[in-house]
Amino acid sequence: MFGDSQPEFAVTNEVGGVYSSSEYWIDASARLALNLGLPCAEPKIIALCRNKWKQRECFQNRLLSIPLFRGISFLIEIDQAIADLDLPLVVKSTQGSGSMGVRL
Repeated sequence: MFGDSQPEFAVTNEVGGVYSSSEYWIDASARLALNLGLPCAEPKIIALCRNKWKQRECFQNRLLSIPLFRGISFLIEIDQAIADLDLPLVVKSTQGSGSMGVRL
């Protein structure tokens, strides 16, 4: 974005940090902060936190107690997921913010 002088840009312009108030731009702001030599959350950790499927797999692999979950790619798989999980359940996209796309 700024060529080879990225960290110099932050110093010259007294940039102290990069922040996003929107979850959608957290990754971009962290990558920009990293490129400017500023403290930031690690972009791969942000990506893990923003993907509910990867997040749950990570928790499960570390033996943390979490609600049962299933990943499906096609609507035809929903009947088996319901049978595995039992009702009531929450259907939610792996990507996105807040409750966007949530179905009960």
